[in-house]
Formats: sequence, structure tokens, C-alpha cells
Amino acid sequence: MQYLAAHSLARIVVGTHLGREPASLRFVSRCQSCGGPHGKPRLDDPEADLEVSLSHSGTRIVVAVARGVPVGVDVEQTIPPAEGALPAEVMLSSRERQVWEGLSRPDRGPALFRYWVRKEAVLKATGDGLAVSPGLLTVSGPDEPARLLDWAGPSPSPVGAVRLHDLDPGPGFAACVALLAGAPHRVVQHEAAVEVPVGQWVGNGIRMT
Repeated sequence: MQYLAAHSLARIVVGTHLGREPASLRFVSRCQSCGGPHGKPRLDDPEADLEVSLSHSGTRIVVAVARGVPVGVDVEQTIPPAEGALPAEVMLSSRERQVWEGLSRPDRGPALFRYWVRKEAVLKATGDGLAVSPGLLTVSGPDEPARLLDWAGPSPSPVGAVRLHDLDPGPGFAACVALLAGAPHRVVQHEAAVEVPVGQWVGNGIRMT
């Protein structure tokens, strides 16, 4: 049901930007690694020049849209953290591991989620997804402004082009949006309730200008 709610919100957000009925929109997914019908959703209308990314976790759904530049977004529920859900030895680079190990134990769980949403947002924006190990990326510390510091993944490196912004999805959640653009941009966050037959989610529409 989260999948249904997320894609419904995506249609509403995109339809609003394009001035079209949400039901008339068609999305396609194609993995850039294997060519399979999965991965980042794209609007099946090249003339619309609109990039879309969506994520959901717990009661939160986030949809990000940007014109003409790749975008990626991720949201994760941080409490209660599942034991071992995000193994630090796999997810963190050596530089990040040093920062993480210097944190108090109560702070380590939330910090892992902050690292994760930043990396997932970048990998969604580049289109690599989890075909690239998160440990190959280095992002700024959890208490610092979001930045991509290093990329040991496939060339070319997107470090100079990535712009990261931490979002505010509410207590108990972490979220981040990534934009592949060198030019200045603005992030506008909107919040709305999304009702579906079995419950209610809080949805965030993120617009890049």
C-alpha cells in the first residue's frame, strides 16, 4: 500500500507542475546497469523535461521533481532503529567510519541513517542505485551540512556536480535530496496528508528551481 500511496502522490505532484490530469501521466522505469524494467521512475514524455524521484518509509512519502537535471531523494524511519539494519562496515567509507566511531553509542544509529539517506539520494540521482556500493561514497558528517566529498565508484565522478540538501520529514525520520547541477538552485518543501484505504501517510513534495 505504501507503493500505491507513493506513486499516487508522484502523479499528483507531477500533474500539478505540468497542469495535467494525474491519471493521464505514464511513468516508465529502466535500469541503466542492466536495462531491466526497474529503477528510477521517469515520466514517459521527453518534452516535459521533468525529473522525478520518490521514496517511502513508515508513514512518510517523499516525491522530488526538478526540471532538466537529475534528482534523487530518500527518506528512512530512524526510530526504533532495526538492529543491524544498516551495517556500518558495508555502508561507510573508512573516512566516515572514523567519524562514526567517535560518536556516542546512542548517536550512532541516527548517524547511520543520516549517512544512508544522503548516499541513497546521490545514487538515485546518478541512476546507479545500489549497483554501486554505498561504501564507495564519502559524504559529510551527520552534524555537518550535507555534501558529497568523495566518489570511488564508476567514472566519471559526480562530486563537482552534486548538490545535497537534508530535508525535515518530522521526528523519527531522516531524508535528503540530491540534484546533479552545477548552477545555483532552490529547494522548496511542501507537506500534505495522503489518504489511502488502509491508513494515512505524510507526503512531502520537493521542488528544485
